[in-house]
Amino acid sequence: MRHLHPVRARSLGVVLSALAFGAYLMLATVPAQAAVTCSYDAVNRQVNIDATAPGDRPIVGRAPNGDIVFDDDGNLAGASPCGTATVNNTDGIDIDDLSGGSIEVTIDLQDGPLGPGETPEGSGISEIEIDVAFDSNGVFDDLVIGGSSDDDTIVVDDG
Repeated sequence: MRHLHPVRARSLGVVLSALAFGAYLMLATVPAQAAVTCSYDAVNRQVNIDATAPGDRPIVGRAPNGDIVFDDDGNLAGASPCGTATVNNTDGIDIDDLSGGSIEVTIDLQDGPLGPGETPEGSGISEIEIDVAFDSNGVFDDLVIGGSSDDDTIVVDDG
């Protein structure tokens, strides 16, 4: 059996330690990818929110100025506008669970309704439909609807 000379063994250990530390530094500087994204499709007047990681907590709501905002931590503190979407130029909000795991979706009406929307419906009144599509992986997901301080009418349909 061949043995490394003690000086070579130490040198090899130092080189391996330096390589491991360098790899750690490179991985530590890679920015975390956002797990919840939001985009606005102005042609179709549609907000699209995608949750891509298990444990995501996408939230959508209205800013006081009427912008449609979103965040990824279950509350709207520090929320970002979803492109140029507002409650006046949007007809639908589509929230998709692409995570492969459990997520919690929150619709926050604290700063007012997600409406009126841009295009009048058959009744002549415009509205913004919200479609939440949980994946079919068999895990339990949550839908939380936070109402305002006023009387709210919330209709939930599985269609």
